[in-house]
Amino acid sequence: MDLLILDRQISERWRTAARQKRQSLEDSIWKLQDLYQLAVDFSFSHLVLIIADLSSTVQERDEGFAAWLQTFLPSQATPYSIGELQSPLQATAHGLFPLLMVRRSANFLLQSSELQLQPPADVAQPEDFQVRVVRLLAELSEALKAGSPLWEIGSVVTLLEYCSCIWRKALKQVPGKPCAEKCWVPLQVLSRKPFQMPMAGLLKLYAAVLSNLTNWAGDLRRRLQTDNAIPSVKDPELSLHIAEVALGLAQKAVEDGARLSSTRPVLEALLSDVRTVLEKPLGEEWGTPRRQLLEIVQRLDPAPTSSPAPLRLRGGLRPTPPLIGLATRA
Repeated sequence: MDLLILDRQISERWRTAARQKRQSLEDSIWKLQDLYQLAVDFSFSHLVLIIADLSSTVQERDEGFAAWLQTFLPSQATPYSIGELQSPLQATAHGLFPLLMVRRSANFLLQSSELQLQPPADVAQPEDFQVRVVRLLAELSEALKAGSPLWEIGSVVTLLEYCSCIWRKALKQVPGKPCAEKCWVPLQVLSRKPFQMPMAGLLKLYAAVLSNLTNWAGDLRRRLQTDNAIPSVKDPELSLHIAEVALGLAQKAVEDGARLSSTRPVLEALLSDVRTVLEKPLGEEWGTPRRQLLEIVQRLDPAPTSSPAPLRLRGGLRPTPPLIGLATRA
């Protein structure tokens, strides 16, 4: 609350409401349910995740994915939404993710001694979204209980890649040139706590994400409010984005010696899935990046062989237990 009160960029109605709640918090002891509602009212969805993790009620645990979604793509006005600010946002792309990018604090989970407003950014940089997400998840990994169901990997990875695609589109970045920097979700999030997935597990996971893209992307769009002011991301551009990340991951696996290890069959299966997706018509406007990515597939896998049927993500965004098992055991 103190950070919100201090930030004169935020509209006075939010700051006034924060002062009132701040006083109430000092005057009495709040129940967990009341703190949960307070976090919801102020769109502090990262705190909703923590409170839901502490709660034993089914209702709040069922709100887990909704809290992830609201953390990244809020469906209602938040104190940090562009329309709620006192002055124009210079780095307008930051407004796509208000809690992550507009809230002026280096940390997400603050102690009183850490209250210090960061200067607003003048220009959106390609790495901005990545830096903030990695920071948020690192802090949440320390705050949420070990093995928390909120760390449901299928939901987390698909949401992060969907948002990453939105961010890159907002910055007018065209796919077609895989590199390690574009693979930050698997390499800087999923390979670290709490997931700690090995390379083989990452390759299997991205094969499943790519093969089931139509299902999980459709489910995610249905969950988003129709008035959510985010750029439209269609399946072809999302397919190219995931394919590019998968190829960047494949290149990293090759550099790490995957061709000479037990990871090789998994790598070949992923490349086969990428090839299958890219050989489908994606629309004339995506012809150039599609051809560029196919050339990389050919270079990495010049003699494709038959591969097992792709892993399936059933039930929308939530992967089946076999997928999680394959990913974590690999």
